[in-house]
Amino acid sequence: MERERLYGLKEIATSLGERPATLSAWLARGTNAMPPPDARLAAGPVWFASTVEPWMAMHSADPLPAAPAVRAVVLRRILRRHLRTTALLLEDRPLRPGLIAQSLKDLEDAGPDCARAASEAEGPLARALAAERDLIARLGSVRRATERELAPSGDRRRPRWVGPELDRDFAALGRAFGLQAAALTAAVTAWLAEHPDGGPEGHPRT
Repeated sequence: MERERLYGLKEIATSLGERPATLSAWLARGTNAMPPPDARLAAGPVWFASTVEPWMAMHSADPLPAAPAVRAVVLRRILRRHLRTTALLLEDRPLRPGLIAQSLKDLEDAGPDCARAASEAEGPLARALAAERDLIARLGSVRRATERELAPSGDRRRPRWVGPELDRDFAALGRAFGLQAAALTAAVTAWLAEHPDGGPEGHPRT
């Protein structure tokens, strides 16, 4: 009895002229009616030919439009917020903790977009976004500690001294943000140069 052919993401992508990362994003989001895999192995998801070939035939005949895997507007927003936070953390003491807390919150809000872009990007951009995603995951505790220390204060924009523990947190974050800034800037600017039409721009909130 002849064994049924198996397909992985690479084989399906080659047949359709798509990137494996694009198919992985479709599968994760449940878009383009992509059938669920028949099994998930260490090398990734696999499909029997009888499961995926009918879908491949339909997709090849009448492909559905796919959203850009990575959008320029998202990358610019993440980079702007990272650099703004870096600048605030690296100011001379006393710092402006009110502005730092707001900047950390803005970057946290970009976390889901950053995680999604990291999963869809490739090469240096994927690595830089993954590092940014991991850095963003550390911000919540520092932001909450900052908010607690600011609670009695009326003016959240003026420079002020903070407690030693929070000051150490700010210093550690400043070092991490400074190191990450160069890699993120290089990766994003290189991607933007290679993809001048990198998705709908709209009017993003900074």
